Amino acid sequence: MRIYANIIFNCARGNLFLTYVILFGIVFSPLFVQSQKLRFKRYTVEDGLQNNIVFASTQDAKGLIWLSTATGIDRFDGNSFNHCQLPLKENS
Repeated sequence: MRIYANIIFNCARGNLFLTYVILFGIVFSPLFVQSQKLRFKRYTVEDGLQNNIVFASTQDAKGLIWLSTATGIDRFDGNSFNHCQLPLKENS
């Protein structure tokens, strides 16, 4: 609380109104912040994902989600997965 008092004192420098405004903002700002509820759904191989280990994900301009997995690339359209198999490397 001492840190806030120093900040208020340094900012206000004798202006009582400004001191009250800053103090009001510090005390009541958490009340004005609206929390956003996020919903998550976990997809696994039972849902059609080719592998449960996902290295990266991105969304294209059409809204499709592309997932890079250990066994290839999966495309998710919001309903189902479409798997693209990676070609196997030949050891030389």
